[in-house]
Amino acid sequence: MAARARSTTYVLFASASGEQCTMNLLPGLANARCPVLVLAGEDDPVCPLADARDIAAALPPHLVQFRSFANVGHGAWRDDADAAFAELRRFILE
Repeated sequence: MAARARSTTYVLFASASGEQCTMNLLPGLANARCPVLVLAGEDDPVCPLADARDIAAALPPHLVQFRSFANVGHGAWRDDADAAFAELRRFILE
C-alpha cells in the first residue's frame, strides 16, 4: 500500500486548514439505509466523544448502534483490539 500511496503535503495542509474546518457531513448521515456501527474512543483527539455522539445522533435511530471505549484514542481497533473486534463481530452477526 505504501508503494502505491502518494503524499502531497500541500493537499494535507490545505484540507486541514481550509475545507476540513468548514465541512459538515452530518446532514447527509440521515440518508443512511443500512445498519451503522459507530465506534468511539473516549480519549480520541481527532473525533472527540461528543462529536462521535453527534454522528450517531445524525443517523437514523433504527439503524445506528453506538459503542464507546474507555482509554482509547482514534483507533479503537488498535488501542483495544479485543473489545473493538468483539463489537464488530457482534454487529456483523446480528
